[in-house]
Amino acid sequence: MFLLYGLTYSLPGFEPFMVKGYNPPSGNGSHTSDISGSSSGAYFDTVGDPSMLLSAGDGAPAPTMSGPHLMMLMNLGVQIGDVSGRASTAVPWIPSTPPLVLMTLVVIVISLLLIGAAVWWRLVPTTFPGDTAYIFPLMFFMYYFTRGYLVTIMYALRQLLPLQHSPCRLA
Repeated sequence: MFLLYGLTYSLPGFEPFMVKGYNPPSGNGSHTSDISGSSSGAYFDTVGDPSMLLSAGDGAPAPTMSGPHLMMLMNLGVQIGDVSGRASTAVPWIPSTPPLVLMTLVVIVISLLLIGAAVWWRLVPTTFPGDTAYIFPLMFFMYYFTRGYLVTIMYALRQLLPLQHSPCRLA
């Protein structure tokens, strides 16, 4: 359980490294300034400008994926996945141990893949070029959906466990 929490709270810190190789389209220079306003090639202010995703500004077709856009979708996957995973515990099914173990393994495998993408970020744009980069928001959604379901169902099962074995009930 604590491994899940450790992975969950560390993954958002890896996001910028995972998408580091996805540069925004090159434009007229006004969209490639970093946070201090200098033109260092960083891409902080392209998140709010959807037109930068459509045209490179020099007549060439723009890449369909940029780092900020990808991070925005990854964060959206986190929010939707966590909430829907927790809400899915309302389905009238109490899982046995094997499905819970399988879901835990899925969470660990996805975590390792995402951490690997952060470590070997230079390979990511060539491994997942263009629209195949949508795998990252999908993986974040799957991770947080499964994790949200797991922690909520495990909490609910823990709350039910004392009722089944309480001294009052056994008497």
